[in-house]
Amino acid sequence: EFDLVFDCQCYHVVRQISESKAVDAVRRCLRPGGLYMVLTGNDSEPEAGPSVLSRKQLTAPFIKSFDIEAVMESRFDRTLHYDTLDRPPLAGGGGGEGS
Repeated sequence: EFDLVFDCQCYHVVRQISESKAVDAVRRCLRPGGLYMVLTGNDSEPEAGPSVLSRKQLTAPFIKSFDIEAVMESRFDRTLHYDTLDRPPLAGGGGGEGS
């Protein structure tokens, strides 16, 4: 069990196979009170970047198992691919404590 699980652009893919199993796997990896942080594409800017999720799509599956502490927008860091764009794509991220 871990104090922190950080997910950068993984959840949005795994959830397409099984959202409930993805959430369950995160919950099993965390010690009680552990923190899960996720960073994914943001539906406010769907034309650029990785697969996008809305705020509701990001938070709804976690409501029963996590105390969601924050959801916010940011931008992905520059990468070789993102350097071909005017600016890095908008990201959506959140963090919550496993209950």
